[in-house]
Amino acid sequence: RDIYNLFLEKPPVLIPRQHRLEVSERLDTTGAVVTPLDEAEARQRIDELVAAGVEVIVIGFLHSYANGEHERRVAEMVAKRCDVPAITSHSVCGEYREYERFSTAAVHGAVMPTVRRYLTNIRQGLTEQGVEAPLTVMQSSGGLCSDEEAIRQPGSIVESGPAAGVISVVEVGRRLGLGELISFDMGGTTAKATLVRDGEITINTDYEVGGGIQGGFGTGYPIRTPVIDLVEI
Repeated sequence: RDIYNLFLEKPPVLIPRQHRLEVSERLDTTGAVVTPLDEAEARQRIDELVAAGVEVIVIGFLHSYANGEHERRVAEMVAKRCDVPAITSHSVCGEYREYERFSTAAVHGAVMPTVRRYLTNIRQGLTEQGVEAPLTVMQSSGGLCSDEEAIRQPGSIVESGPAAGVISVVEVGRRLGLGELISFDMGGTTAKATLVRDGEITINTDYEVGGGIQGGFGTGYPIRTPVIDLVEI
């Protein structure tokens, strides 16, 4: 983003180089198989990652947006060989452009262990207290999902806090008969604002999370998931 800044700090790498392993396979842009998946090689790579102690296995192949079968097959292998959860890139971002898709999957994988532990603890606590109501979680888009879905796709809740603030503003506006609003949500570290036009929220699917102190697009991790369009200061 800041091409003349000699002191620009890029965000930390989410998946270390030694944990990025290749598997022989290739689909073309239509999803047709050019090179079949080398299943023996895939099993070997899974074993190597498990031996390295990874908490999540992220699976990303070049043209899986057109055909996710190879990614699904490797995910099935992971489930049979170990207890490590797997995330497929096409399931969290079914779009072309492999960098953005792989980055989206990496963000999901990076937050999965924390989200899994957190929601599992909440669910266990509710069960122990005899609470039978469903547990729902706010998403970055302002919608709700079950705790199971949030664990499967944890990247969808990374901006859930600010999203909840916008949803509240829209509801207050509805009760006051106001549709044109500016939502301003200030916490201890950041302030976030968004426009509400005619009672409708703008949803953005080209977003970044974890940006540096200088802020701005190009300083964080690209993530292709529905997010309420917010400006952060």
